[in-house]
Amino acid sequence: MNMIAAGLLVALVMYLAKFTDWIGQIGVRPIWICPLVGLVLGDMQSGVVLGASLELVFIGAISIGGSVPQDFISGGILGCAYAILLGKDADIAVTLAVPLSLAFTLIFQVETILYTAMVPLYDRFIEERDFKKYAALHYFTAFIHPLFYAVVTFLAVAFGTGGIERFINAMPAWIMNGFSVAAGLLPAIGFAMLLKMLWDKSIVCFFFLGFFAVKYMTSFMNHFLPVLQGMEGGETAAAFSAGSLTMPLAILAICIAVYSFFHDIEQKEELKKLKVSAKADTEDDKEDFFNE
Repeated sequence: MNMIAAGLLVALVMYLAKFTDWIGQIGVRPIWICPLVGLVLGDMQSGVVLGASLELVFIGAISIGGSVPQDFISGGILGCAYAILLGKDADIAVTLAVPLSLAFTLIFQVETILYTAMVPLYDRFIEERDFKKYAALHYFTAFIHPLFYAVVTFLAVAFGTGGIERFINAMPAWIMNGFSVAAGLLPAIGFAMLLKMLWDKSIVCFFFLGFFAVKYMTSFMNHFLPVLQGMEGGETAAAFSAGSLTMPLAILAICIAVYSFFHDIEQKEELKKLKVSAKADTEDDKEDFFNE
């Protein structure tokens, strides 16, 4: 594919992703946008595979307010595009996506400075009750916001792909092996970032319950569904006996017990607070009565 055309197509994906980023971040995760990159570049299968790999890396990255630890949208799109255009695997996509995601945060910081400088203009339009100009400026910033990213993306793909390819080909094998190892570690870091935000003793059991569901429910379906459907496999299913269910049922029971335990503690603490509050209100009422 011509690099100019590829740059335009990837820039279009970047513009759409950044425009919808104003609405919410769920729909612009790498697992969704990388298949779209693969679609416009003519390799949907690679886009799906790369999207899943990059989602593991950025699964714990989220922008809250003005805090942008990583621009996973830009890093995911460009990392996926470079890997597809260069015919590389997920290791290269992950290796490129992480530094690119950090570099693109500079664009956000520049945008933040520009938009902050426009606040007095918004205030003036409100004071003058000129709501048409206020709305026009609002929509202008909404549509111009993704354009910065789209232009940089076009230049990076159309004129930077060759440089990236020469850079990768010039690296010795031991560095490439290091990148492969790093790419294998980054998904674990992504999960660690996610768990750091979500880890709570009252709901931690659901984390282990997820692994339980994947491990044992898959075994259940593989062994019992053929029997339930009247297919061959009765001998295989027999091996998955009632004794084999002891461990999964124990794990399930432990998860339920842990959740119930912490849930009961929270309810008791809330009830205790209500009693203390009610007692304080009663004492205040008594003081008011005698003071009168």
